[in-house]
Amino acid sequence: MTILRLALRDLRGAMGGFWLLILCVALGTAAMATTGLLSRMVLDGVQAGARAGIGGDVSLRLYHRPPPPEHLALFAEAGTASLTAELRPLAHGGGSSTLVEMKAVDAAYPLYPDGVLYP
Repeated sequence: MTILRLALRDLRGAMGGFWLLILCVALGTAAMATTGLLSRMVLDGVQAGARAGIGGDVSLRLYHRPPPPEHLALFAEAGTASLTAELRPLAHGGGSSTLVEMKAVDAAYPLYPDGVLYP
């Protein structure tokens, strides 16, 4: 019992600092949890829009050349494949120019029905 009385007497003066420590730990934990939740929400949003953004589940890119026929056959075995070609030229008009993106797609694009093609 003497040890308990001594411990309580010792804590009497330090309780304000102890509660400050508990508050700081709680605020730090809340900040880390909020950061984790926010990053997870952003990643989930990106993943949810990825199919619509690329028009399928997987996007493979080759620069300045079409895929070889044996690669296309392998992709066709795995599922439906779609080919696209992209180009980023300068568009001139009205005395100014701007960088634009052009995309040519085949008849299978998009592989998900919620895609919209503009003529």
